[in-house]
Amino acid sequence: MSYLKKIIKDRSGATAVEFALLALPFFIMVVGMLQLGIIYIAGQTLDEAIDKASRTVQTGQVQGAGATVNEFRTTVCDNVALVSGCSQNLLLSVQSFPSYTSVSQANLYDANGRPIITNNQFLPGGAGDVVVVSAAVNIPIVAGFIFGGGRNGSVQLTSSLVFRNE
Repeated sequence: MSYLKKIIKDRSGATAVEFALLALPFFIMVVGMLQLGIIYIAGQTLDEAIDKASRTVQTGQVQGAGATVNEFRTTVCDNVALVSGCSQNLLLSVQSFPSYTSVSQANLYDANGRPIITNNQFLPGGAGDVVVVSAAVNIPIVAGFIFGGGRNGSVQLTSSLVFRNE
């Protein structure tokens, strides 16, 4: 039997070769699912944090206490999970309008994806005003190639809430 036929018939390394072919796609899928779970949980907690913090605006507690945007940011960040550096990276906009027809939402990022810091405004309004609370934060991702690269290796989470003050 020739040497070439021996190599072709030899099956002793087949398992290692099969593992090598399947391991990379498997680990990419596992990391992608874990990252997607983290993104989902962080997004849900951001929505919940905006809801809780906005309730203090809606009931007039923020206006009565004379709270600032930084105090409101702390209230939001205390309720957000899986977002590192929330107080430094969270962009907030709280705007008030006289009616629902006059509502416009602030752009927290420019066309190139850079934050517009000047839009971190805090105008909670008074009784009967319509208020729009918007928040955005970038969270780092491990598997950027799975999620299209993201913005500088991160994914932007946003949350908005519109309500009428009591």
